[in-house]
Amino acid sequence: PADSAAGPTPPKKEADHPPRAEVDADASRAAGMASAAAGDHEGAVRHLTAALGAGCAGKLRARAARGDAHMALQQYDEAVADFGACVAGDGGADAGLLLKYAVALRFTGAYQEASQEVERVLAAQPGHQQALLERRRLKQRIAHANGEEVNPYAKRGGVVEIAQGIQARAERTMADSRVRKEEREEQKRRERELEESFFRQLEDKRQEQREEGEARAAHNRQYGPVLDMGLDGIDVDSLLEQLKNLPSAGPKPPQPPPQEIPASHALAVSLALHGKEHLLREGGGAPAAEGGGGDADEAGGGGVAGGGKKGGGG
Repeated sequence: PADSAAGPTPPKKEADHPPRAEVDADASRAAGMASAAAGDHEGAVRHLTAALGAGCAGKLRARAARGDAHMALQQYDEAVADFGACVAGDGGADAGLLLKYAVALRFTGAYQEASQEVERVLAAQPGHQQALLERRRLKQRIAHANGEEVNPYAKRGGVVEIAQGIQARAERTMADSRVRKEEREEQKRRERELEESFFRQLEDKRQEQREEGEARAAHNRQYGPVLDMGLDGIDVDSLLEQLKNLPSAGPKPPQPPPQEIPASHALAVSLALHGKEHLLREGGGAPAAEGGGGDADEAGGGGVAGGGKKGGGG
């Protein structure tokens, strides 16, 4: 055959350049991070670019680090590209990445776009100091780009506005000072009232003790001193009254029967009470019963002059 006559097919020549070595993505990423930390921004860009091209892990952090290296090298368009990709991806909620993106946009002259990113940061964190400072810078850049006066002291309206702001702050400070002064005075007034109330109650107690002492002294003068010798202030009168009212602890002992008083003794007592003792001394006769002429008492020991009857009158 013709092909056989032509001879065997010559072998293919090897390529003029050596085969491309495989890039270790993670090693390149680590080398890029180390270069960035050492200040080798060009090396950081080179290693991180290789790592991102090989699909390394942690792309967000690697791309943000490459954006920082571009900013350090004043490669603002490349930095805008890196930070923009971070913000469009998983870093859209990261205030630091948003702010870096805004700064990169400002360096490229995109003031309006930078202002939008700053407002996103302040919407999430109203007190973010760096974002507030960047907002002020962007306002100055925008005003200067529009041909406006950026120095507030150069305009009369700006001076008046500043003076009014200073006056308003001074008035607020004075009002706060007055409020605090009134609160301190009110606190002092309450303390004085409490102190006066305490001493008033103390004086009332002392007056009550004095009145009790005077009443006790008057009682002793009228009824005699109370046996209160060495009893450490015990009220003996009250103690005796309590003892008097105590119930009996047991049955009462038997009382002796009442003694019978002789009739002559009873009559003597009765006559003595009525002032008629002389009748007893005159023969022992009993007078006639008052109010009806009663009979003579046998216990008298005899008749009454004038012929009284014998009987059993009482």
